[in-house]
Amino acid sequence: MEAGWARMNDLTVIQASQGLCAYVMEQIENAASRGIVIGHDHRHNSERWARLTAAVFISKGIKVHLLRGLVHTPMVPFSVKRLGAACGVMITASHNPKQDNGYKVYWENAVQIISPHDEGISNSIKANLQPRSWDLGVLATPLLQDPTDQMLYGYIQELSRLCQTRILNGTTGVKFVNTSMHGVSDKFVSEAFTVFGFAPYLPVTEQQQPDPEFPTVKFPNPEEKGALVAFPLVFNQTRTDP
Repeated sequence: MEAGWARMNDLTVIQASQGLCAYVMEQIENAASRGIVIGHDHRHNSERWARLTAAVFISKGIKVHLLRGLVHTPMVPFSVKRLGAACGVMITASHNPKQDNGYKVYWENAVQIISPHDEGISNSIKANLQPRSWDLGVLATPLLQDPTDQMLYGYIQELSRLCQTRILNGTTGVKFVNTSMHGVSDKFVSEAFTVFGFAPYLPVTEQQQPDPEFPTVKFPNPEEKGALVAFPLVFNQTRTDP
């Protein structure tokens, strides 16, 4: 996240959004009325860039389903499918270090873009580099929709349909430990455990709440050496607790 053509910043987000918008309008029938789903995590600038993305699409008369607050990445493709949206964007850098951010694009099938759309969008971005608007005031419009509560409810309901052994789950003696590594997942994982009838997991409290500084890890990735340093401490507690 810094100045430059190969970096995440206001300008490159606007350019990416302008190119995506033009390509979606060209490729997908009724894209304006179907709209785009946009979500963001807790990283630095994520909310602003989600709103800038929304402003670009609204400036072209396209409906925007902007998810309110912090959401986990699967909420965007889920909402694309549930709402029948033309595409989706999630502002997140997943497991990257704190100085990074990212722009994940989902097609109308709720899957991250693959060929030929990746190349098509890239070419469209190059053809739409001149920023047309930085004005977030355009968000004051009926074109901006907030389906957050509806989508969260639908997501949890969909999870519940996947649970086949809820009674058995409630009797298991297995104890679980979870770390969100300073990301946004704790709230959603907790709700999933409730839906499946499991007892609450033991959280790694030092990494439980969203924090864009990721103070205990250089890379918030469980595959990186040292990222799970606090995990065994909590796990060992489950072996000593009654």
